[in-house]
Formats: sequence, C-alpha cells, structure tokens
Amino acid sequence: MEDLITERKLYGEVLRPSRSFRTGDQVLPDSKVGNRISVLATDYVSENIDAIRFVEYKNVLWTVTRIDEERPRLIFSLGEVYSGPVAPADTGND
Repeated sequence: MEDLITERKLYGEVLRPSRSFRTGDQVLPDSKVGNRISVLATDYVSENIDAIRFVEYKNVLWTVTRIDEERPRLIFSLGEVYSGPVAPADTGND
C-alpha cells in the first residue's frame, strides 16, 4: 500500500539558518541544513504531526528530522535534501 501524500502551505520563521557540507568520495558534496523553522500549530498540523516528512525551503525539499512542540508553535528541525514521495503535480485541469 502506498502512502497518500498531501501537501499544505504553511508559513514560518527561520530561527537558525545554517548549512553544512559532507565530502567523501563524491564529486559533489552532500548538502545538509541545520535550520529550525517555527510555524503556528494549527489544528490540522497538530493532528497530523506524526506524518510530517518534509518542508520546502528556498525551493528545495528538506527532511524534517525533529519537531519540538512549543505551543502555540511547532519548531521543525531540517536535515538533508528530501528524496521521498511527494504529492502528485497539480495539472490545473479542475
């Protein structure tokens, strides 16, 4: 059974922008951020907190590695570039 992916637009505040690079045998290093983003804990987000997998930040999808509940806000800690499933593209044919 496949996961049903639903994307919601939330707006937040970047609390701590940071970036690190991991090199090794690769030509291009892996990119990782340590950003923390604060969003308002809406009912929908609070009810689905265990299903949150990624955040779009600067037009890139990043994994959510941790969520701290600091009511009335949630603090998302971001990690590596997200490469999992996403919602189907909206074709605009409604």
